[in-house]
Amino acid sequence: APVPADEAAELLAPWARRYNGYLVMNRTFYRFNEQTCRGLAQNGRVWRHEASGTVMVAGARFQSDKGLHIALLEGDRARGLAFAQLLARQRGAGRLVCNFALENAELESFVRQNGFAVTGGDLMTMDIRL
Repeated sequence: APVPADEAAELLAPWARRYNGYLVMNRTFYRFNEQTCRGLAQNGRVWRHEASGTVMVAGARFQSDKGLHIALLEGDRARGLAFAQLLARQRGAGRLVCNFALENAELESFVRQNGFAVTGGDLMTMDIRL
C-alpha cells in the first residue's frame, strides 16, 4: 500500500543511518529528512506491507520507462522485490536499479542473490565529512 505523506518520515526514520542519511534514486541523492520522506510519499514512491513489516521506497525521477529505482528496501525483502518487479512491469520499466551504501552488506548480498549485478559503469560517489 502507498504510505500517506504524514506517516512517511516516522516510517522511514529507523533506516536513515543504514542508508548513510541519503536515499538514492536515478543517481540523485535525497537527504533523509522529514521533508524528503513527505515528498517521496506525496509522489507515490513510499510503499509498505504492514503484515510483513516490508517497507520500500521506489520510483524514478525521470525516464521511468528505462528503470525503476529502489532507494530503500527493508523488512521482507523478497516480498518487496517481487512488488518492485510488478511495479516495473506495470510502468514499462526495462530494469530495476538499487543504489545503497557500501556498508549495507545485507542488502548487497540480497540483491546479488536475486540476479542484480554491478553495472560496471564509471559512476563514483565521493564526499567529504565536515
